[in-house]
Order: sequence, then C-alpha cells, then structure tokens
Amino acid sequence: MICVLTALGAISATNLKVLLSIDDLVDPDFKTYNDLRQLNSAFADKNDLFLVVSAKDRELNRSDLCTVQKWIVNEVDGREPYRKMFSAFGVQRTLETEKSWKIESVLNPECEKQNPVSDIASELKQLQTSPWGASITSKDAQDIAISFYLNDSLTPSRYGHFDVAAVGQVMQSFKNEVTDHIPDLQAHFAGVALHQYYLKEGLDQTTIINATLPAIVLVLFWLFFGDIRPGILFSATIIIASVIVYGLMAALNCPLDILTNILTLMLVLSSLEDFLFILHHNWSHERSSWRRPFRRLLMPGFFTSFTTALGFISLYAADLAIIRRFGVFAAIASILEWGLVFVFLPALLNRFPYFRAWLEPHPSARPALRKWLEAATRYRVSKPICIALLAMYAVSAVGISRLHVSDAPANIFPKNHIISRDLDFVQKSRGWESQVSLVFDDFSMENENRAALAKLREDPNVAAIESPYDVEDYLTKPLNEEHASLVRQLWRTTPAARRLVTEGETARALVYLKKTDTASIAELRNTTTKLCGEHCHIAGTLVSYAEFGDRVLSTLLESLAVSLFLVSCAIVYLLKARGHDHIFATLVSAMWGPWMMISVFWLFQFPVTYVTCTLASIVVGLSGDNTIQYLFASPARSGLTTGVLRQGAASVQVSTMMIVLSLIFLTSYFASVKSLTPLFMLGFLFTLIGDLWLFKFLTED
Repeated sequence: MICVLTALGAISATNLKVLLSIDDLVDPDFKTYNDLRQLNSAFADKNDLFLVVSAKDRELNRSDLCTVQKWIVNEVDGREPYRKMFSAFGVQRTLETEKSWKIESVLNPECEKQNPVSDIASELKQLQTSPWGASITSKDAQDIAISFYLNDSLTPSRYGHFDVAAVGQVMQSFKNEVTDHIPDLQAHFAGVALHQYYLKEGLDQTTIINATLPAIVLVLFWLFFGDIRPGILFSATIIIASVIVYGLMAALNCPLDILTNILTLMLVLSSLEDFLFILHHNWSHERSSWRRPFRRLLMPGFFTSFTTALGFISLYAADLAIIRRFGVFAAIASILEWGLVFVFLPALLNRFPYFRAWLEPHPSARPALRKWLEAATRYRVSKPICIALLAMYAVSAVGISRLHVSDAPANIFPKNHIISRDLDFVQKSRGWESQVSLVFDDFSMENENRAALAKLREDPNVAAIESPYDVEDYLTKPLNEEHASLVRQLWRTTPAARRLVTEGETARALVYLKKTDTASIAELRNTTTKLCGEHCHIAGTLVSYAEFGDRVLSTLLESLAVSLFLVSCAIVYLLKARGHDHIFATLVSAMWGPWMMISVFWLFQFPVTYVTCTLASIVVGLSGDNTIQYLFASPARSGLTTGVLRQGAASVQVSTMMIVLSLIFLTSYFASVKSLTPLFMLGFLFTLIGDLWLFKFLTED
C-alpha cells in the first residue's frame, strides 16, 4: 500500500504548480484584491522589469548611450516577450516655433551623425527636471533607466502564466551586447519580474537542499549514535512522507511556495522525536524483542504526533491562504510520519529481519554523550531561577500586544543578494525604493485630483510623484492655448499616455516611496483614504502586500490561541485518563516555551512576518511532547517522577538533535527562512526547559 501511494505521489508531484507571483499571495477576500486586478488590467502593469544603466567612476557619454539605444532597438522591436517599454530615450518635449510647434526628444545622442552637437550632460539634466525625472535618471542625472513590461506566456507552465526565463534572457542579452563591450558600464535590475526570477532560483535551490537532507541526517545520526544505519531508516520514512504529501498537493492543485517548499525540513524537525525515542530505548535498555519499543511507544508517539498536527492545523485559522495551505499539509505529514514509523517500519522489519539491527545502536557508543544526558536529566534548577523563568509569563503577556510587524517583498532575499544590492543602488541614486499607483476614478475631476496630489506630496514617505497633470503641464507650458489644446489631444492618444491615462476616464499617478515595508504602506493607505474620499485610492502590488502583512499578526495570535487550546486539551485529557494530578503545573511547564518565544520577539524587536508566524504553532505543537512521554512512562495513578527518570535523557537528546538540525535553515537561499535558525534553536531549548526542568520543579512533591 505504501509503495503504491509513494509511486502515485511521485507521479503526481511532477505536476506540482509553483507560486512565484507576489500578486498570487493576495487572497480574493483582500480589500485591495479588486483594486490590484483592475490596476493590472487597466494599465498592463504586470511583469515589470526596471533597468538602470550607469558608468563606474565616470559620467555617461554619447558612445554609451548609442550602444544602449542600439541594444533596445534590436532587443525589443517586434520581440515576443515585450508588451511595452518606457525609457529615457522616449521622453519628449514641445517647442513653439514661429508659425507652429514641434516635438523633439530630450535625450538625443545623434548616433547617426559623425560630429554630433548634442550635449549629453545637459540633456540628462533636462531629463531630471521633467515629470519623469524621478525614475528615468538619478538625482544627479548620472544614469538612465528603461522600464520593460513583459508578456505572459502563450501556454502557462507549472510556474504560472509568466515565464521567468524571459528575465534571464533580457539580462544575458544586455550583458552580451552592452556590458561585455563596455566593461565599465553597470546594469542594475529591479521590478516584480526580477523578484519572480530569483524566487524561482531560490525555490530550485531549496529543492536541492531537500534532496541532500538525507545525507545531513546520516551525519547527525553518526555524531549522536556512532551509527548511520538508523539515519537511513529515518530518511526513508521522511522521503516517503514527503513524496506522498507533495503528490497530494499536486492532486489537489495546491501550489508550491516559499513555505511549503521547506515542508520536508519542517517534517524532519517535527518527526524526529518519535524515531529518537525508539532509538534511545534500544540504546539505553537491555536487548529484548525488537517489537517492544514500538509497542511501548505506540500510544505516546501517537499523541506527540497528534499534538504536533494540532499545532500545524491551528494555522488553518489564519487569514492567509499560503499559511493555511502550509498548516494543513504539515499536519497531514505529521500524522503520516507517525504511521510510517509505528506501522510501516515494524512491517518492514518483520518482512526483512536484516534491518532490525539498524535500530539498535551499540550500547557503548558515545559514552561521554550518555553521561552528559544522564547528568542533564538529574540536574535541578534552583528555586529562584525557576521563579524568574516563570515570571517571563508576565513579560510575554505585556509583549504580546506590542509585537512588531514589518515585512517587504525584497526582505526574503539576503542583504548581499543582487536584488538587495540593486535595490540599494536605486534607493541611493533616486531616493526611493519602489512605487504604488494613486488611481483616479475620473480624470476630468482635475481640481480635486490635483488637490489630493498636492497634499500627498507633503507625506514624508513620498519621494516624488509622476502625475498625468504634470505631464500635460510640461508638454503645454511653452505653447499658446491653441497649440496646447492640440498637444493634449495628441498626447492622450499615444502609448506613453496609456502609462498614466486609460482610454476611458480612469487615470493614475505613480507615487515613488522612500520606504516600502508593510507598516509604511499601511500608513500611506490610511493617508490617501482621508485625502481621496471616494474619487481616488492607492493600489499596486505593495499595497496588497501591506494588507497581507496586516493579517500576519492576527494570524500569529489566532493560530497561537487555537494551538495552545487544542494542545492543552490533549494534555489535560491524558492526565485525567491516566489518573495523574498536577494539571495546572503540567500546563504551565508545557506552555512555557511558546510563551517565552513571545518575549523574545518583543524584547529583541524581531519582526513578525508570514514566514516567522508559522514558528509559534510548530513550537506549541512540539511543546508538551516530552511531558506526554513522561506521562506514559509513569505508572498510572502515581507520581510523574518515574517517567522523568525513564525518558528524561531521551528528551534532552531529542531537543539537542533538533537544535543542531535547525542549522540546516542557514543553508536556505532566502533570508526570511535563514532567520528561522535562531528562533527554532531557542524554541527547542525553551521547550526542553519547560518540559523537563520547570516540570520537575512544579510537580515534585
């Protein structure tokens, strides 16, 4: 049966879709969902790729600009990937003549002339003072920019409608045709399309890490048990569980994303416990029937897996689909892993007796480790320290309402990543990080719209605004009224106008922002709501992502409350069923770890993001697992000391291995996933402190 499910899962997993677009993170019930969809439809903003060209340690010259202009003509003209483009070469101005008027390019390097008369430096300065100056050149007019808008693919792939390979082709083409010929020219890329390109690269790398995970597990088992054979069996169960779960995701049309892509890593951490308790039983007890540890640990293993699944399933209370998906499939994986360890593995060992010895580490292996585990189990934390640790509940109670929510799409990449470096260049050269759109429902309401723009310019987070009214003023300023009217009519029919004004009455201004974290965007959204009333609103990927961020804290608190309640109910049930007392003390010790993590988030101002908010439910799900093992290891209707003595060393070893295994997150491509490393290490440490030492302090008579 398992073989059949694994085969079906492997076949199904080949059709697993991958979520790359930031816009796809926006759920249909978001307030900004329709605004984002309408913006993309009206202004064809999807898949933008922003390119800034600068010269290293010198100014741009005519030869540089001619090379770039030639590349644009050869690259873009009639090519399938490009939907539209806007560049510094497309900026025009009007001039009044003696009898009429004319339009000419502001930036004209006169590449066709042998002896050009154009002054490149002067023309770049004029670009900087135009309505487009905030984006198409730097504050000191030392570079030029091109905005590409790329088409979706004709045939959608597993990565969605947009083929991110087109981004790589553009970057490679620019390198081949421009920077290879002029080495001191520099290209700086930004935009949503670039984000998707590197997101795919990161997901691909994480898949490779998942594939190498068994080798890492083998090393870990050798370090702790002096034998890699148990690691082979454990890795086999993890691989089978992962294949089945990813196959199920594909069958249910659920996409792979930055969270579900680390599902295997999460599964290893959450499932290691059951397997290690079996190994530790064989390691520390006299040889007996190979079935004995499975039978003895079957029920406690079920309840520890069950509480882990409860922690994961609590994420279904989240307001975000990406977190709900992760929670559901992580819960399924946890229960599946229990079945593989306690049902499939015994059946395998029964059928193939040769492998039974693989679960029996040599008793004399790692003697120093065994002594340390026994010493840690016997260790008693002093009363003042225990009271101080319990006082952290009060700190967490204060901190839970003061958690810091801050995120931005670019934050998932490390500071030394090319996206972060190029974004830093854009910010320093232009004074802004990205832009959102202020959308006007009626372009003809000029007075009201101009008033809103004037007020918005006063916002400290607004670096610049590119407004259709400013463009019309710029184009008509040198002209008399008759010529100005003609220019307005002509401009509104051009592709350049479609960037800001639709063929209907809808228009927008591009608002360039100094800070793009979710808190800053949420504040800007509140400001524009007061300014606009019903006639305008802000929209864009960053605006919807900010609403995404707003829901993260509620997701954390709701899932934390649900998981604490469910896991507490399970522990109370077991205490009652086995006739043990100390219900309150047991709950206080079991839940101390998750509550301590709240203190860490608050005291160290660690930002809450959609990645880190999954941590709470995982830690809660694992909290109390050691307590459950102590309950089952203690005789019914008696004290719990016996259980602590029998399983305390195993719980210390489990937590230690989990802490070491958490270092795997450091290998992640994504900064947001790397940030989980210290959090998981602290979470597992705090869980052990609560489950073992505080538990002993509170329950010993």
